[in-house]
Amino acid sequence: MEEDKMSVSGGPSSSEDFAWTNLNMEHRVYGKLAHELIVPPMEKTCICEPVCASSTDHYPRESIIFTLDPRDIKHRRPSYWSSKGESSRDVSETLTYRLHKKLSVVHEVKIRPFQAYFERETTIYSANAVRFRFGYSSSSPGIKSSVLDGFMLSDRSPSEDYVWTYISQEYPMLQEDELQSFKLPRPVLCIGDILQVELLGRVQREEIDGLYYICVCHVYVVGRPLSSISFEVQGQPRQYVLKYLGHQGHPEMPFEDTSGAASQEDETGTSSDNQDSDEDGFRRRWRCQFIS
Repeated sequence: MEEDKMSVSGGPSSSEDFAWTNLNMEHRVYGKLAHELIVPPMEKTCICEPVCASSTDHYPRESIIFTLDPRDIKHRRPSYWSSKGESSRDVSETLTYRLHKKLSVVHEVKIRPFQAYFERETTIYSANAVRFRFGYSSSSPGIKSSVLDGFMLSDRSPSEDYVWTYISQEYPMLQEDELQSFKLPRPVLCIGDILQVELLGRVQREEIDGLYYICVCHVYVVGRPLSSISFEVQGQPRQYVLKYLGHQGHPEMPFEDTSGAASQEDETGTSSDNQDSDEDGFRRRWRCQFIS
């Protein structure tokens, strides 16, 4: 059998060889994507850090950052977030978090309301219902939360617009001191690293000031981030281009499609000189229409 000849530029000796190499790499990438979509959820939360809360009653001791810790007591005091008080039951609140990766498969979100055991009547400051939004920031995609050395500098909401790629149904919340599970109808591929928990309506009035509050002990996301796949947003109308990042989760070298087979709806990623480094030198892009 004759050995494959390589051109001086390092590319395949024929367009057929090149096309076969490209198809082989595509097969590996699609296989990796399929595997990451079906593997079970990881054992820890998908939340990376808090971003902001719509309001905070006493900052920093009732900050959103305490909702990431499942313990009842932290720094020798109750661990929870509290909204500001409102005279109306209908005022809602939001808690916004950043996930570990830009793409995640989410199965459910768990929330534990706070029970004020230090009050004369043990009261639970739950919401009436919850809803979940997943997406990304359109105005400042690189913004980080104001967390420094384990403490947030502020709970104030950053001035940015979010694009929501998935919005759940409303789920009723029980006025019970337990980690309540809100399962999505099916595992959802969430495009974007932002989760916003909407706490809809209030049920508990504080005896001292007569105002309604919402308080949360813990928020936990059950799912798995996609480590080797990311995305970028292109064009109007909005299109989401999936990017293969390789085994280490870092962007690869760009790939030049000399076969002329790429179309407006199908864009190629990267390649390399030899079989052993084909996948490491490859980033495959797909234009896909998702929920926008």
